[in-house]
Amino acid sequence: KSNILSVLMVGGYGVQATEPESSRHVGGSTAGAGSGDFHQYRNARRIEQDRLNAMERETEEEKKIREYENRVRLQKAQEAIAAAKKKNKRLKRKMNHKDRKKKKQKTEGDTDVSKNKTEEPETKPAAERPKQVTVIDDDA
Repeated sequence: KSNILSVLMVGGYGVQATEPESSRHVGGSTAGAGSGDFHQYRNARRIEQDRLNAMERETEEEKKIREYENRVRLQKAQEAIAAAKKKNKRLKRKMNHKDRKKKKQKTEGDTDVSKNKTEEPETKPAAERPKQVTVIDDDA
């Protein structure tokens, strides 16, 4: 047997022919499990279980983080909606108050103008006002 690789041409494609690999750790025909094989198996199994458990923990933590972020995002959206509703309500109340105040001033202004036309309040100083003279009739 030679270790030389030979390339065969089959249908135009190169195929490499190699010797089969042989395992170097082969027990004898009478050998069973050695005294350390169980400990090696147990250690390898423990390492693999720890790795799998760590992966599960990581996925659970990532899942919890995603759920938390989704809850926070949803809560912020709900708070923003509620805040917008309250803001609109405040603005509407403010506008209604301003409208009512303008209407009230307008109606009061109309009545004040009509009162001013019919009644003339005495706003002139005393020096400019005509003096009132009292007439006494002696013939009576």
